[in-house]
This record gives sequence, C-alpha cells and structure tokens, in this order.
Amino acid sequence: MSRKNKSNTDKNGFSLFDIKCFGTIAERATLRRIRSAAIACICLAVIYAASTTASAAYAAWFNGNSELAEMSMASSDGEFKAYGAEEPSGFSSFVTSLSNSKLEYIVYIDGVEAGSVDSIDTLNDVLDELISRYKTDRTVSAEIEQSISTKCVYTESPVFFGADRLSRALDPNNLNSECRLTINTVENYETSYTVPYDTVTIDDPELDEGVTRIVTPGVKGFVVDTLCDTLVNGEVTESRIVRSETLVEKSDEVVISGTKPLTASTGTYIWPADGTLTSYFGYRNVSVGSTYHKGIDIVGQYGQDIWASDGGEVIFAGWMSGYGNFIKIQHDNGEISCYGHCCELLVSEGDRVYQGQVIAHMGSTGTATAVHVHFEIRVENVQVDPLPYLP
Repeated sequence: MSRKNKSNTDKNGFSLFDIKCFGTIAERATLRRIRSAAIACICLAVIYAASTTASAAYAAWFNGNSELAEMSMASSDGEFKAYGAEEPSGFSSFVTSLSNSKLEYIVYIDGVEAGSVDSIDTLNDVLDELISRYKTDRTVSAEIEQSISTKCVYTESPVFFGADRLSRALDPNNLNSECRLTINTVENYETSYTVPYDTVTIDDPELDEGVTRIVTPGVKGFVVDTLCDTLVNGEVTESRIVRSETLVEKSDEVVISGTKPLTASTGTYIWPADGTLTSYFGYRNVSVGSTYHKGIDIVGQYGQDIWASDGGEVIFAGWMSGYGNFIKIQHDNGEISCYGHCCELLVSEGDRVYQGQVIAHMGSTGTATAVHVHFEIRVENVQVDPLPYLP
C-alpha cells in the first residue's frame, strides 16, 4: 500500500483516492463514489473557465475584425442573395460554435445603416418581397440600384430591427426614408397593328370627271413589334422597339379617275325630250311655218323637260324670231344643236352643260301650232337631218 502526502490523506493517514481493502464493502463503495464526484467537479470547473476565456477572446476577435464579417449583395437572375467575404482559418468553426441568438446582421444601403435582421435569409426574403411588387409576367430582369452590404456582429443581447421595420425602411414608396431602394426592371412585350395602304390615282381623260374605278384593290399590312420598357419603381422611363416583324406586306390600291369634264361632248346625241315625232326634216305641206323644215318636231306636255342632246357650251339663249325662246349649244367637235319654242329657259349664254342636263321647259312660243320642241343639228353651221344622229 502506497501512502499519500498529508494534504491528500484523511486523519487515519489514508488518501481519498487510495482505495484499499480496509473497512466494509459499503465503506469502500462510498469512497469510490466520492472520488468520482470530486473528479467530475474539477473537470467542469476547468472546462467552464476555459470556455469563458475563449468565448470572450473570440467575440473580441470577431467584432474587432469586422471587415471579415461584412457581406455583399449580388444579383443572379433577378434574385438577390448574400455572399460572404473570404473567411480566415477557424472563422467558420467559430461562427458555428456561437449561439444563433447572439449573431446580428446589420444592413447598409450605400453605406447608410438601415436596420438589422437575425439572418441573411431574412434579409433575402425582405428584398425578394420588395422586388416582387414591381415584377409582372412581362418582366425579364430586375435589379436594385443601390449597393447593399451587411455586417455580422456577435453580441450577448442582440436587439433586432426586424423584417417588417426593415421592409418599411427599404420601401421605394417611403419618401421619408433615406434608405429607400430604387428598383429597376425591364419588361418585354408584343404589340400588333395594321398599316393602311396608300391609294395611287391614275387620271383617265376618257372617263367622266368624278367617276372612279378600282383597278387593284388595296391590302392592309400587319406588323408585330416587340417593345422593351425600362421602369424605375414601376414607372416607365424609356420604351423602345427591339424588333419589328411584318407578317403581311401592305399593297397599294390603284384607282383610275376620270378627268373628262361632265360638260364635254360625248360625240353622240340623245333625244332632247320624250314625246311624239310629228314633223320630219325636209319639205312639208303646212299652213303655218316654213315649207322646208330644217329640223324635227317632238310634241309633248307644256312645261315638260328638255335635255341637252350632248354636252357643250351655250352660245345663245334668248328670243329668236319664229323660234320663240331658243337655245343653241356648240359641241366640242364644232357641231351645234338647237332647241326652239321653249316656254322657259334654264341656262344662259356662256354656260357649259352636260349631256342629259335639263336646259329648258317645253312650250309653244314663236311660230307654233302646238306644244312641242323644235330640234336641229347643224354641221358646219348647216342644218342636217337629226334622225341619223339620234339613237
């Protein structure tokens, strides 16, 4: 049996750690239990002292080297996530050893402190929610204009600013916050429209003035544009066309337009009035008027319309002996048509008239035995039989 020094022995000279075959079995068991408890207490005391010393030392090192704890925000496909700076050896294991409740992330917007949160995930959630307010189904990219950074600090009693308060501070619509964000988005979308066709007009001197005919129908074009809008906090600041695709080409309409004046001669004649032909051109037996008839007579109703047999210029409109109220129209080929015995004249000398225009009303003025119109055609100022010229 070995003996211990006096400081480690009881009054009988035996060490508490020296268990021999003295005493009863119960006494020896009690001694064992006492020894185990003493050893455990000593170990706990040593560990606690070492832990307290290390924790304080690590905390001082962590907070004193803030540049190692700063985080920067980066954008990836419109989603903002935090990425830490390069860590020194032992940093990760130290952070892992700390209680999460003792870590605080201070958020900076362009270097200005905006608040704090308990984790980078909380910050990301706040940023994602703010960005989502300005994203639509057209959005192709989104980014925050300001620089966002964080600083992770270790403290025994952190007081978090909180996600709700941080969201209000960063809200682009919060004009009272110097930390409000500017969120830039880009949207792409399509718009379509028709392109009206042009009308090409070709003059046709053979067609009466005012008459038009479509030669080639027009076709409207159809275009689809892809536009790109740049928005700042939801307001469009720039809009531009990035692509334009013509699906249907426009085709011009081609129209011919008559330039021939309505008063121009057609070169043909029409009957000057409805009625009954009672007297022909040439010799005749009559008791009143000339025995050589220089025109034809068409009997009708008093006041009945008399039409210009062809277009031309009125060279006489007035009273003429024998003819009564009388009209002479010179046509473009030099021929002249004459209308006599009218009760009323509707045109004046110098007027231009078109074929079929009402120029007078039928009567029996001058030398006449009935209501009728005396009609002549003069070629080179000589009366000819009108019948061959009428349809």
